[in-house]
Amino acid sequence: MPRVRLGPLGWRRPRLPAPLSPALPAPQPAPLPALLPAPLSTLLPALLAALCAAGCGSASDSYVVGSAKWRGFDVAVESRPAPPRQGKNEVVVIVTGEHQRPVFDAQVWVRAQAAADWVQAIEDGHVGVYRRAVDFGRSQRTDIEVRLQRGSDEGVLAFPVSILVDR
Repeated sequence: MPRVRLGPLGWRRPRLPAPLSPALPAPQPAPLPALLPAPLSTLLPALLAALCAAGCGSASDSYVVGSAKWRGFDVAVESRPAPPRQGKNEVVVIVTGEHQRPVFDAQVWVRAQAAADWVQAIEDGHVGVYRRAVDFGRSQRTDIEVRLQRGSDEGVLAFPVSILVDR
């Protein structure tokens, strides 16, 4: 029976037999087959670079309206498309608390005209992001008003925004 010695992690590995002759080279493992044919392997780095560059574009489809503090929470408002246009636009409200953790147990209502009814924004998962399509009307400037409620605390924040006029 061959002697067995303990490996560094406590598993047992058998001792390899000594080479038959010192003049013979030790056997080499067979090379692994190429995973990609040669033409594809040369194009792979270029393809990856192009995909990364496409994902890092500077154009954004969201417009940061502003941010404010409410009861120790950071409230940021974005609008989509960028810049906001007359008519309906999506309003995104992002509420974060201490250490930039999402606040997902708040209720959020938004409106873009003082005479309009409040519409409740829907939370997008438990990530502190609330979304709603809101009618911005036909004016060139308006205030996006955000009404927040968490527990018994309630408050209203206003964010002025300029609207792109369609001609």
